Amino acid sequence: MLATDTLAVAVGESLVLHAPSVPFYTVRDFPAEGLTLTPETDVQRTLVYTGSAHAGVAAAGEPLAELTDGNYVLLYDTSTSAPERAGYRNVSPDNGRVLQGQIGSDGVDPMYVWQLRRNGARWQLYHPATGKYLPELPRSGEVIVGATPGNFSFTLNADRRSWRVQGTNGEYWDGVVGGMTGWNDYGHAYELRSFRLAPYFRVTVRHRLSADGSTLLPDEQFFAPAGSALTFEAPELAKYKLQSVDGLPLGADGLSSDLTLTCNYVTGLSSVRAEAPTAAAHYDLAGRRIAPNAPGLHVLKGSKLIVR
Repeated sequence: MLATDTLAVAVGESLVLHAPSVPFYTVRDFPAEGLTLTPETDVQRTLVYTGSAHAGVAAAGEPLAELTDGNYVLLYDTSTSAPERAGYRNVSPDNGRVLQGQIGSDGVDPMYVWQLRRNGARWQLYHPATGKYLPELPRSGEVIVGATPGNFSFTLNADRRSWRVQGTNGEYWDGVVGGMTGWNDYGHAYELRSFRLAPYFRVTVRHRLSADGSTLLPDEQFFAPAGSALTFEAPELAKYKLQSVDGLPLGADGLSSDLTLTCNYVTGLSSVRAEAPTAAAHYDLAGRRIAPNAPGLHVLKGSKLIVR
């Protein structure tokens, strides 16, 4: 969440430690007036923050040489022999497939974040953004997150940065261009990296007929950075007229919690469902696919959304 901070104080002297303010989070079990310390040896304090935001990534950190139950991590396929396969493993919001991606200077949304969960001598990988698990990996097949967790053994490699990971089905973690897969031999070395957290909130867009609440378009969901100012333009639907949009405007703090936007339509005709793409992909005005957190104008299933 924050970089580690080191303070120097002379032996016998005191200092008052104050918890830094972190937007959208509250420090837990720490006195508001600060904590007075008179250290006689080196002292380490870990501050724990809580909040309702979803954990996105501001920047990737260092590889972990130890596994800790409950830790949030990034999965990085090093793939030194085939660099075109290297990248961070994230989950498609469209179909749950585990994809290949990179982390730039703007960070990435919670679809890149995994949680380690111990299960006896093995480990499971939970994906908080979808509420699903990484399954046992199929050999040379696509990997789709699901309700049934895979159970994996981790062996630290000699570089003390990367891991050899094998499932109970005998398949090792491997990768292809565009995604993750399993293989019956060693596979690829994976790093489990720490990261600096960036808060995000989930936005759900619904299109409903006011008369009976029936659905006119499939619901769509995406993540936007906490504090974002959102401007939403509902799509035009044949034979329907937009009556109102529930959920806007946002307050002065911008996006500060999960948000549901409900577009309410009216018509004097019989209900006809409008056809729409099934993928909740984001595009710019030129039709190019863009990241959900990219600033600017997004076209989303015919809706227009400004993220800034």
